[in-house]
Amino acid sequence: MNILLMLLATFSLASNAKVPNLEPTDIDSVFTPKGFDSNDNVEIVVTGWLPNKCHTTPIITVSNNEYKKEINIQVVSTAYRDSSPFCPPNVVPFKSVIEIGKLDMGLHDVYINRNTRFNKNSSLFITKALSHSIDNDKYLSVDKVKYDINDRELKIKGYIRSDCFEVDKVNIISDKENTYSVLPIMKKTKDFCPMKMTPIVHKRHLSIGLEQNKVLLHIRSANGNSVNKIIDTGNKFSSTMF
Repeated sequence: MNILLMLLATFSLASNAKVPNLEPTDIDSVFTPKGFDSNDNVEIVVTGWLPNKCHTTPIITVSNNEYKKEINIQVVSTAYRDSSPFCPPNVVPFKSVIEIGKLDMGLHDVYINRNTRFNKNSSLFITKALSHSIDNDKYLSVDKVKYDINDRELKIKGYIRSDCFEVDKVNIISDKENTYSVLPIMKKTKDFCPMKMTPIVHKRHLSIGLEQNKVLLHIRSANGNSVNKIIDTGNKFSSTMF
């Protein structure tokens, strides 16, 4: 009888452990890059933690109230019961790039997991676009990025699609908190532009602040794309790699 009761209890616990719930995800940092205008596809980056491997990759939904200039973002994961013997504690970090889309010029409030214990707030300032067309040719086609925290050197690896373009300048915009937007701007040097993909590595000195444990390097790329790298400022012996 005791053996039967133990088997029934084990079966009941295993059955309950297989019932998933959607739960808000613990967000530890929110990164809101500057430098977007009303013609850009805006994005933000969040990092956080899953308490164990029984939590799935976060599911993200975005709603934009254009009238109030409010962006509400829900970050949830499919989770199993904490008491499950099949889900021992094992913290799993994650990074998510959240695509917001085009926004009107002005200041937009950002609310993440609003009205939950994991809520985070931030804001985005969008400038007015100077043209109606997307800046496809404005930026270098960025492939990978490396930052050496000891030498304060940023290396951007990418491609120039024609030899009639070259890197004109690299603008860096800080949000004064935890994000650096890096804009490798191209310029056209001649009218005849045969297609010829040429690899390039552009080096730039960049001294980032060490006040935050994590800093985002948000590098804009051609065709509305970007490369996002998180820098662990507390680890002086590591660097982001190509």
